[in-house]
Amino acid sequence: MGFTPCASEPCVYIKNKQRKYNIIAVYVDDLLLASSNLRDLNDIETKISKEFDILDGGPAKYFLGMEIERDGDVGNIAISQRQYIYDLLMQNGMEECKAVSKPLEVGFQTSCDKDACSKVNRTEYQSLIGALVYLAISTRPDFLHSVSKLAQRNTDPHIEHKTAAKHILRYLKGTAEFKLHYKKTDRSIECFVDADWGEMRASESHTLVVRL
Repeated sequence: MGFTPCASEPCVYIKNKQRKYNIIAVYVDDLLLASSNLRDLNDIETKISKEFDILDGGPAKYFLGMEIERDGDVGNIAISQRQYIYDLLMQNGMEECKAVSKPLEVGFQTSCDKDACSKVNRTEYQSLIGALVYLAISTRPDFLHSVSKLAQRNTDPHIEHKTAAKHILRYLKGTAEFKLHYKKTDRSIECFVDADWGEMRASESHTLVVRL
């Protein structure tokens, strides 16, 4: 169909031509279609239906734990994972926990080489960290740094690391309604990062310019 896998995400296929943008996101046997042209969108669905039995779910509202709100008249989209957070709190028995204002306490350190430290179940810890990482990279970049630090202890988690992970859950309790808002614009967005595609360079700064 003329689509090309995205370089940074091989499960996302793109076809951009004459200022018309078409995207297909694939997850196992689920597809999420996006297009800047309604006729193209219908054409893509028709072609896929000729090869596979499909069920049209209509405009996307919920996908892989992400809640999607659309205002098609002005081109705005809001994405959140409110229910995902509530389910995560329930799974960890923290529905009634007291919310905090920061993901981690200032100065929190993950390093610990004391043999006397109390260790926790590694599988349970990894499961919680994995759920938090998925949430952070999907819709909540505000605590990505914190959970990335805790992920460094995946092979040897101590009680203080699990306590810190639960601290993040308490932060989520108070921010469950947070959303990522995308608004239609003709302006460029400039993003400043301290790493390039392949390696970290502490002494250099790179500028990434993304045009929507």
